[in-house]
Amino acid sequence: PDFERAAKVGNKNDIPVTFVKVNCDGPGYHTCHDANADIYPTLKLYRSGVEERRYYGERTPKDLVRYVLNMVGDHAKVIPTQEELDKFTVSDPQYMFVGAFTEDSPLKTEFLKQAEDLREFNRFALVSDPALLEKLGQTNGVIAFQPEFLRNKWEPATKCSLGNPSICTASPSQSRSTWLVLSRATTPRIMR
Repeated sequence: PDFERAAKVGNKNDIPVTFVKVNCDGPGYHTCHDANADIYPTLKLYRSGVEERRYYGERTPKDLVRYVLNMVGDHAKVIPTQEELDKFTVSDPQYMFVGAFTEDSPLKTEFLKQAEDLREFNRFALVSDPALLEKLGQTNGVIAFQPEFLRNKWEPATKCSLGNPSICTASPSQSRSTWLVLSRATTPRIMR
Protein backbone atom coordinates (compact mmCIF):
# COMPACT_ATOMS: atom_id res chain seq x y z
CA PRO A 1 0.00 0.00 0.00
CA ASP A 2 2.87 2.46 0.67
CA PHE A 3 4.24 1.92 -2.81
CA GLU A 4 0.83 2.65 -4.34
CA ARG A 5 0.43 5.79 -2.19
CA ALA A 6 3.85 7.03 -3.30
CA ALA A 7 2.89 6.39 -6.93
CA LYS A 8 -0.31 8.40 -6.47
CA VAL A 9 1.62 11.31 -4.94
CA GLY A 10 4.07 11.14 -7.84
CA ASN A 11 1.28 11.20 -10.42
CA LYS A 12 -0.62 13.95 -8.63
CA ASN A 13 2.47 16.20 -8.48
CA ASP A 14 3.67 15.46 -12.03
CA ILE A 15 6.91 13.86 -10.88
CA PRO A 16 8.44 12.45 -14.11
CA VAL A 17 8.79 8.90 -12.78
CA THR A 18 6.78 5.79 -13.55
CA PHE A 19 6.26 3.46 -10.61
CA VAL A 20 6.08 -0.17 -11.74
CA LYS A 21 5.08 -3.10 -9.56
CA VAL A 22 5.99 -6.64 -10.66
CA ASN A 23 4.62 -9.86 -9.18
CA CYS A 24 7.72 -12.09 -8.96
CA ASP A 25 5.75 -15.23 -8.12
CA GLY A 26 3.69 -15.31 -11.29
CA PRO A 27 4.16 -14.03 -14.81
CA GLY A 28 6.85 -11.55 -13.67
CA TYR A 29 9.25 -14.28 -12.50
CA HIS A 30 11.66 -13.83 -15.43
CA THR A 31 11.60 -10.06 -15.12
CA CYS A 32 12.52 -10.31 -11.43
CA HIS A 33 15.21 -12.89 -12.13
CA ASP A 34 16.77 -10.71 -14.85
CA ALA A 35 16.68 -7.68 -12.51
CA ASN A 36 18.27 -9.63 -9.62
CA ALA A 37 15.26 -8.92 -7.41
CA ASP A 38 16.25 -11.52 -4.86
CA ILE A 39 14.55 -10.06 -1.79
CA TYR A 40 11.08 -8.61 -1.52
CA PRO A 41 10.33 -5.84 -1.82
CA THR A 42 13.18 -4.75 -4.08
CA LEU A 43 13.06 -1.16 -5.28
CA LYS A 44 15.29 -0.01 -8.14
CA LEU A 45 15.64 3.16 -10.12
CA TYR A 46 16.00 2.81 -13.88
CA ARG A 47 16.93 5.62 -16.22
CA SER A 48 16.30 5.04 -19.94
CA GLY A 49 15.84 1.34 -19.29
CA VAL A 50 19.19 0.94 -17.52
CA GLU A 51 19.40 0.22 -13.80
CA GLU A 52 20.90 3.21 -12.02
CA ARG A 53 20.70 2.17 -8.38
CA ARG A 54 18.90 0.05 -5.87
CA TYR A 55 16.92 1.74 -3.09
CA TYR A 56 17.71 0.66 0.47
CA GLY A 57 15.85 3.34 2.42
CA GLU A 58 12.61 3.37 4.33
CA ARG A 59 9.47 2.22 2.53
CA THR A 60 7.06 4.93 3.67
CA PRO A 61 5.33 6.97 0.93
CA LYS A 62 7.09 10.13 2.18
CA ASP A 63 10.53 8.51 1.98
CA LEU A 64 9.86 6.99 -1.44
CA VAL A 65 8.71 10.32 -2.85
CA ARG A 66 11.68 12.14 -1.29
CA TYR A 67 14.03 9.60 -2.85
CA VAL A 68 12.45 10.02 -6.26
CA LEU A 69 12.60 13.82 -6.00
CA ASN A 70 16.28 13.64 -5.04
CA MET A 71 17.03 11.35 -7.97
CA VAL A 72 15.19 13.11 -10.81
CA GLY A 73 16.39 16.28 -12.42
CA ASP A 74 19.62 18.05 -11.63
CA HIS A 75 21.68 16.64 -8.80
CA ALA A 76 22.27 20.15 -7.42
CA LYS A 77 19.28 22.49 -7.53
CA VAL A 78 20.12 25.98 -8.78
CA ILE A 79 18.96 28.55 -6.21
CA PRO A 80 18.40 32.01 -7.74
CA THR A 81 16.86 33.93 -4.81
CA GLN A 82 16.91 34.21 -1.03
CA GLU A 83 13.31 33.00 -0.94
CA GLU A 84 14.26 29.81 -2.82
CA LEU A 85 17.21 29.27 -0.48
CA ASP A 86 14.95 29.67 2.55
CA LYS A 87 12.55 27.08 1.12
CA PHE A 88 15.42 24.72 0.36
CA THR A 89 16.95 24.93 3.83
CA VAL A 90 13.81 24.59 5.93
CA SER A 91 13.95 21.98 8.66
CA ASP A 92 14.45 18.66 6.93
CA PRO A 93 15.71 15.30 8.18
CA GLN A 94 18.57 15.38 5.65
CA TYR A 95 21.79 17.34 5.58
CA MET A 96 21.67 20.02 2.93
CA PHE A 97 24.83 21.16 1.15
CA VAL A 98 24.91 24.48 -0.67
CA GLY A 99 27.76 25.18 -3.06
CA ALA A 100 28.44 28.91 -3.26
CA PHE A 101 30.53 29.69 -6.34
CA THR A 102 31.17 32.76 -8.48
CA GLU A 103 32.95 30.77 -11.20
CA ASP A 104 34.13 27.32 -12.13
CA SER A 105 36.77 25.91 -9.82
CA PRO A 106 38.14 22.51 -8.79
CA LEU A 107 35.97 22.69 -5.67
CA LYS A 108 32.84 23.34 -7.74
CA THR A 109 33.68 20.40 -10.00
CA GLU A 110 34.16 18.15 -6.96
CA PHE A 111 30.97 19.49 -5.36
CA LEU A 112 28.92 18.58 -8.45
CA LYS A 113 30.55 15.14 -8.63
CA GLN A 114 29.75 14.44 -4.99
CA ALA A 115 26.22 15.80 -5.43
CA GLU A 116 25.67 13.24 -8.16
CA ASP A 117 27.06 10.40 -6.02
CA LEU A 118 25.40 11.34 -2.71
CA ARG A 119 22.06 12.84 -3.74
CA GLU A 120 20.24 9.72 -2.62
CA PHE A 121 21.07 10.58 0.98
CA ASN A 122 21.51 14.38 1.04
CA ARG A 123 20.14 17.46 -0.69
CA PHE A 124 22.38 19.72 -2.77
CA ALA A 125 21.97 23.23 -4.12
CA LEU A 126 24.09 25.62 -6.13
CA VAL A 127 24.18 29.40 -5.61
CA SER A 128 25.91 31.77 -8.02
CA ASP A 129 23.86 34.98 -7.77
CA PRO A 130 26.26 37.76 -6.58
CA ALA A 131 23.73 39.31 -4.17
CA LEU A 132 22.91 35.95 -2.60
CA LEU A 133 26.60 35.01 -2.37
CA GLU A 134 27.21 38.27 -0.51
CA LYS A 135 24.44 37.43 1.98
CA LEU A 136 25.94 33.99 2.47
CA GLY A 137 29.41 35.48 2.86
CA GLN A 138 30.84 32.95 0.41
CA THR A 139 32.27 33.05 -3.09
CA ASN A 140 33.96 29.65 -3.24
CA GLY A 141 32.78 27.32 -0.53
CA VAL A 142 30.42 24.58 0.53
CA ILE A 143 28.00 25.20 3.37
CA ALA A 144 26.42 22.27 5.22
CA PHE A 145 23.02 22.98 6.76
CA GLN A 146 22.56 20.62 9.68
CA PRO A 147 19.01 19.40 10.38
CA GLU A 148 17.59 21.00 13.50
CA PHE A 149 16.89 17.70 15.25
CA LEU A 150 20.58 16.71 14.95
CA ARG A 151 22.06 19.74 16.65
CA ASN A 152 22.02 21.05 20.17
CA LYS A 153 21.49 24.63 21.28
CA TRP A 154 25.24 25.37 21.25
CA GLU A 155 25.85 24.25 17.68
CA PRO A 156 25.52 26.51 14.66
CA ALA A 157 22.93 25.66 12.02
CA THR A 158 25.61 25.70 9.32
CA LYS A 159 29.12 24.42 8.91
CA CYS A 160 31.49 25.30 6.12
CA SER A 161 34.43 23.31 4.90
CA LEU A 162 35.97 26.05 2.79
CA GLY A 163 35.50 29.72 2.44
CA ASN A 164 35.25 32.60 4.86
CA PRO A 165 35.96 31.29 8.38
CA SER A 166 34.17 34.24 9.96
CA ILE A 167 30.93 32.99 8.43
CA CYS A 168 31.61 29.27 8.76
CA THR A 169 33.08 27.11 11.47
CA ALA A 170 35.90 25.77 9.30
CA SER A 171 39.47 27.01 9.21
CA PRO A 172 40.73 28.49 5.93
CA SER A 173 43.52 25.89 5.74
CA GLN A 174 41.13 22.97 5.25
CA SER A 175 41.34 21.09 1.98
CA ARG A 176 38.45 20.42 -0.37
CA SER A 177 38.20 16.87 0.92
CA THR A 178 37.06 18.14 4.34
CA TRP A 179 33.48 18.75 3.28
CA LEU A 180 33.44 15.37 1.57
CA VAL A 181 34.34 13.75 4.87
CA LEU A 182 31.51 15.71 6.50
CA SER A 183 29.05 14.59 3.83
CA ARG A 184 30.11 10.95 4.03
CA ALA A 185 29.83 11.05 7.81
CA THR A 186 26.19 12.12 7.45
CA THR A 187 25.39 9.44 4.87
CA PRO A 188 23.60 6.39 6.30
CA ARG A 189 25.59 3.19 6.06
CA ILE A 190 24.00 0.53 3.91
CA MET A 191 24.30 -3.02 5.15
CA ARG A 192 24.54 -5.58 2.38
